[in-house]
Amino acid sequence: MKDTLQISVDSQKEGAVMYLQSQVDIKSSPDLRGYLLAMMRKPSPPETIIIDLNEVSSIFFRVLCCILPEPIQAFPAKIAWAEAALH
Repeated sequence: MKDTLQISVDSQKEGAVMYLQSQVDIKSSPDLRGYLLAMMRKPSPPETIIIDLNEVSSIFFRVLCCILPEPIQAFPAKIAWAEAALH
């Protein structure tokens, strides 16, 4: 597994799933934030965005607290975490 964050998105009419691989840290946070903002700025943004963390080797949660407030507050889409990754 590479150290750089890899992001792939499966978009459907009712929502999107963002699959993350590798690490979520201070270096990768601008990429993650950019993807989220780009998805929400589309003419027809998804109603729900699920962020799948199953292939993430490590997460620096303080980074998530810094990058998520703006997308969550500024756009109507709902962001959810893939449940299996949080157990």
